Amino acid sequence: MNQNATLLTPSPAVLLDQAAIAIGGRMKDATYGLPWITEFYGAIERRVKEREGVPYYYPAALADSTGLEYIDMMPDALLGNYAYLDGTENQEVEFMRSGSRVKYKVAIVFWFDLRDIYTGDAWKTKTLENVKQTALAWFETASFPEKISLQIAGIKTKAEDIYRGYSVNEIGQQYLMRPYGGFRFDA
Repeated sequence: MNQNATLLTPSPAVLLDQAAIAIGGRMKDATYGLPWITEFYGAIERRVKEREGVPYYYPAALADSTGLEYIDMMPDALLGNYAYLDGTENQEVEFMRSGSRVKYKVAIVFWFDLRDIYTGDAWKTKTLENVKQTALAWFETASFPEKISLQIAGIKTKAEDIYRGYSVNEIGQQYLMRPYGGFRFDA
């Protein structure tokens, strides 16, 4: 895995990839985005590898044009302040004459360093709640293409909930302690 790899841009982007590109593009928009997000890694995949004979499950972003490399999306300061779309395997498909519609239950996972979000010493008086409020306010006002609808249904802040389905015992406590933080919006 290469933490510095360039992200793969699906072509043509369809279904969940199309939604991820729209959300990420809006999130990183210079005027309307979340200025502290350094990268939106798109729709990630659940990957597994063995560590000392034990399966290790991790969220991974597909990197580079070869489609063979992945970026491990577990908390990592080298990745900056980032977000990604974690789609579920369960999809509802509605067939209509005008075209089919696919519904996903997704999560948007955020990981950040407060020192990068708030200038000077301001980060010392800010909490996870401040960052969640900023992200929630952004989702309330963000506009997406007509086919994409996103409604936040819940927020998770514990490591085992943020990284549900992954090997959370590998996440050191320091990765979710100040000045670092993370949360998950379920939609």
